[in-house]
Amino acid sequence: MPENHALGTFSVTEWCNLSSREEKATSLIAALRGEALEVLRIIPEGSQDYKAVTSVLEKRYGEAHLQHVYQAQLRNRRQRFEETLQQYEADVSRMVNLSYPTAPAEVIEQLSVSSFIEGLRDPEIGQLVRLARHKIISEALAQALEIEAAKQASRGTSKFRQVKTHQYQDRERKMQRPSKNLVDSIKDVLEKFTDGPNSVDSTTNRRRPIRCWTCGVEGHVRSRCPQPPAEQNQGNAN
Repeated sequence: MPENHALGTFSVTEWCNLSSREEKATSLIAALRGEALEVLRIIPEGSQDYKAVTSVLEKRYGEAHLQHVYQAQLRNRRQRFEETLQQYEADVSRMVNLSYPTAPAEVIEQLSVSSFIEGLRDPEIGQLVRLARHKIISEALAQALEIEAAKQASRGTSKFRQVKTHQYQDRERKMQRPSKNLVDSIKDVLEKFTDGPNSVDSTTNRRRPIRCWTCGVEGHVRSRCPQPPAEQNQGNAN
């Protein structure tokens, strides 16, 4: 029995000389100190044999009882957003070994693969890796890394195409949009030849004086109007 702050101490010779489980149980119970005595309240008086006492002590002070905690953590383990596949795989392998320390190596690998796939952040990667039916977790990790790299490359190509498409559409819109100078020139021509303040007088068959459509002053067209643009806008509003 190892030395513990909650237990008494035995010499190796004294412990080995105890021939029966009953003697060992009696000596062990007599050696309990402090909080370790609380385990006797859990065990009924008629069942306080050596095996029962040591089992309770294992659960309270050893690591055997932690297996249930590790198993619960493993069931809820999911790849975090900032966690790489390599980091996630390493932690899953660690938790499986802690949860099932006595399981055969083949079982450990199977549990590791299934837990790894179940907790993957990307469901598409998880589905593809599951279909491959890998036997060891290192193979599952390798395929997951390949799929992740392919998806990242595909997203980069798609983004590049979107940028080029937007640039082409902007260029097309600019080519289809008439320039301001061209619009003003067309309006000047219309001022001279359409029904408006500068059209021909039908009664005298004489061309009326040129009048600006913006300020109303004779002698110039709107493209040559001396008024500042702000005043032109006010004139148009009126």
